[in-house]
Amino acid sequence: MKSKYLILIATVLLISCKTNKNTDTHITPVEETATEAGHLIQPIINNAADVDTTKVYVTAEVMPSFPGGEAEMHRFISENIKYPVIPDDKIMENIRTAVRFTVTRTGEIKDIEPAKDQYKGTILTDSLTSVIKRMPRWIPGKEKGVPVNVYFTMPLHVNLKR
Repeated sequence: MKSKYLILIATVLLISCKTNKNTDTHITPVEETATEAGHLIQPIINNAADVDTTKVYVTAEVMPSFPGGEAEMHRFISENIKYPVIPDDKIMENIRTAVRFTVTRTGEIKDIEPAKDQYKGTILTDSLTSVIKRMPRWIPGKEKGVPVNVYFTMPLHVNLKR
């Protein structure tokens, strides 16, 4: 009985493999299809002239980066941030803040502001803002190989305990 099932399964597999070999594998080129439809497809050209260098991009093909990378940026922040003095009976756990700024096409940082209204005027946001103001020039973001202005949001998550 088992051998009948095995023979049946082997036969089905053999037939399905032969069926796949008989399928038409001709692929119609895109240009041929476009010509038949009466339309002309133009290739996408990576044209740097199309890049608006006055606009501030939310994302770019290459995002701006701190010189030396993310690890170096974390080191710079940790060495330069001034945490607020907290009373002995207070514990500041899971404090979050974020600031948003523009990295210009020359790598300068400008227009630093809290990323959300809830972060405005907080001591931690003010501390992070002062550190960002002291940062060296960044490596600017690029769109189609051209340096552009890009928004950058920097979150900060802190656990301060006495």
